[in-house]
Amino acid sequence: MGFLAVVPVGVTTDDPVQLGWLAGQLVLHSVATNRLAIRAARAAGRPLPRAYESGVVWFDSAPLPFQDFADCLTVLRRGVGDCKQLVAWRIAELYEDGHRALPRVFCRDRSSVHEGWKMHALLRHEPMCSCVLCHAQPDEVRRVGYIEDPSRLLGM
Repeated sequence: MGFLAVVPVGVTTDDPVQLGWLAGQLVLHSVATNRLAIRAARAAGRPLPRAYESGVVWFDSAPLPFQDFADCLTVLRRGVGDCKQLVAWRIAELYEDGHRALPRVFCRDRSSVHEGWKMHALLRHEPMCSCVLCHAQPDEVRRVGYIEDPSRLLGM
């Protein structure tokens, strides 16, 4: 059984800070869904590939008339994901590996470039994270939490 959530984010506000916070909350819901998918696949003996090893590439969803918060199985099937989807997948992987990270979603009005809002999602690792990517960072970066941009790493 699955769910399709249709949420009119932005109908009641045009404040980019509030829109970023709302989108961040939706990313966290996607993280929870992705964690379940990762666990189910592992329990079935068919673990999902890691996001960076999956062959998935970044896709710019800005021209679409809506924001799609798809789970990692859908992104894997499509072969493409936007920044929010890639961040949700990556955070779920980190959580399942015993690390913590949180989404950082930024919105700004880009009506001069195209109609509507421009959004971008990143993730921040917990301070002094012990994952492989963080170990490669300088100590001053690790102390505040490494900022990771899966979109850039997958073709943005």
